Amino acid sequence: GAPGVDDVYGWGMVNLKKAIEGYGQFRVDTDVNMVAKAGGTHWWNDARVWDVWTNDISGAAFSFNSDAGGWLRLAGNNSFAGLTVNSGTLELTGDNTLGSDVVVNGGVLRNNGTLRNKVILNGGLYAGAGALHGDFHLAKGGSIAPGNSIGTLTINGNYVQDAGSQFFVEMAPPDSTDKLEVTGTATLNGGTVVALRMPGVYGLGQRYNFLTAQGGLSGQFDGVDNSYLGPFLKMVLAYDSHNAYADVVRNATLASAGKTPNQQATGAALDGLVDTNALLQALVLLPSTGDAARAFDQLSGEAHGSVRSVLADDSRHLRNAALSRARTGLDAFTAQGTGAGFSVWADYQSRGGALQGDFNTAYTRYDGHQWLVGGDYQLENGLRIGLFGGSGRLDGNIGHRSSKFEVRNNSLGLHVGGRW
Repeated sequence: GAPGVDDVYGWGMVNLKKAIEGYGQFRVDTDVNMVAKAGGTHWWNDARVWDVWTNDISGAAFSFNSDAGGWLRLAGNNSFAGLTVNSGTLELTGDNTLGSDVVVNGGVLRNNGTLRNKVILNGGLYAGAGALHGDFHLAKGGSIAPGNSIGTLTINGNYVQDAGSQFFVEMAPPDSTDKLEVTGTATLNGGTVVALRMPGVYGLGQRYNFLTAQGGLSGQFDGVDNSYLGPFLKMVLAYDSHNAYADVVRNATLASAGKTPNQQATGAALDGLVDTNALLQALVLLPSTGDAARAFDQLSGEAHGSVRSVLADDSRHLRNAALSRARTGLDAFTAQGTGAGFSVWADYQSRGGALQGDFNTAYTRYDGHQWLVGGDYQLENGLRIGLFGGSGRLDGNIGHRSSKFEVRNNSLGLHVGGRW
């Protein structure tokens, strides 16, 4: 031993640094239940209990549990007898050659290193971007998620997936995808592909190759879970002798999201656009039919129809001014002399109004002003002929459509009044 150690008994110095880096050997089958967080700060899992064991571990079998959601990273080159994961997250970053099959009953086994054993997934999740040198059996209740975010997981062996299991895959526009690379054969006895949405604009017709088996592919998945993609997009699966693909296609039509005739008509017009249209590609990414209906309200052009209705409603002020001048002298209140004569007039109008909305259209409010000037001539027989003109402005707001409008108008008119 080191100086100062009892030479009689042959004691050695304890290597404290190595001791705090985790086990070096499992002397007996060891069941670890991680419930407490180690000291210090680690950026990769601050929110949960965690630890890192950097030693090369040998010895008996190891079983990992963490109902507290803990994360244990084995960073050494390990050779212990076997591994079982029941809960929590166990990550491998070194080169691992264990004495028996690796079994996952729950939790997460994340392989970001090398594992040289067969893996049997009865439950839980297998993930990461490392290499597996051995066969892989994904049984009912288990899940696989290649990559860390977008990435590739390699299996140097054969891959079997059973019904009742899940294959999670992130597909990012325009053409990036998680991928499982199998050097042997891949046998699909069912299971569900879960398509995870990523930021970006999916191109309709885009194809993603998420599984390749160099030794050949047989069987098919049961289907695709498209719930993460929203109501208007879906992935459909396609196969060849070595690959599985997911193709981006339309799901529900945009028109089906409309609740009013205007929304439905707008949606139907948008459905008629070519698949490469930028507006269509943006709309089919909307996460809900409610979002789509609100977008249709903005795109429907309802404001143009509402403005025309406002102009028709507001025209009564101009008509009333002309009729008022035409009636001048024809009733007791405005009676004038019977002789011929010329007169001029001016009128300032402060005007406004509202169009009540309904199930299909929104409430519209407007106000404004108008100047009118004119002149008229009364003939000997009492017939009055006049000419007038003016200009004005209207400002309006269409509620719940985020639409405003401004109208500047010039008017010119002729009026004739008489009594027969």
